[in-house]
Amino acid sequence: MVKALGILIFGVLPIFGIVAGIRVWRFLRNGIRVTAKVVGHKFVKIRPDSSTSSETEDQYLPMIVFHDHNGIYREVTLSTERPLKVRGVRDDEVRIIYPRDDPKRAKMDYWATLWMVPMLLLAPATLLAAAYIWVYALSFWGR
Repeated sequence: MVKALGILIFGVLPIFGIVAGIRVWRFLRNGIRVTAKVVGHKFVKIRPDSSTSSETEDQYLPMIVFHDHNGIYREVTLSTERPLKVRGVRDDEVRIIYPRDDPKRAKMDYWATLWMVPMLLLAPATLLAAAYIWVYALSFWGR
């Protein structure tokens, strides 16, 4: 059981974290950033992943409009709620990034929405590896 948990924490999760991180990095590197105007909000009820009951949460997803790199007017509903306040952006605007080939896959250009999954997958392995190195160093130098 402990060996399987170790393989999961030090092997599987970091691999998924690295893959997710590379995907986000490529998305950011090849994506186009624009400022979009928020024209409304779409009300949806979702069931949280961690919930085992039938409880639902209310979310208000921003409906945005922007002109893509070809000058085409796009209307998109983002898949995540808007952060409360982003510095340098008016209240009725949001910064987005979208792939050049599919502007309908626009995502909010916000650190937490882009990098949270890779960080959560890499964090346990990083913390436990640092703790292992720390304990090893203390036992080596404490002789």
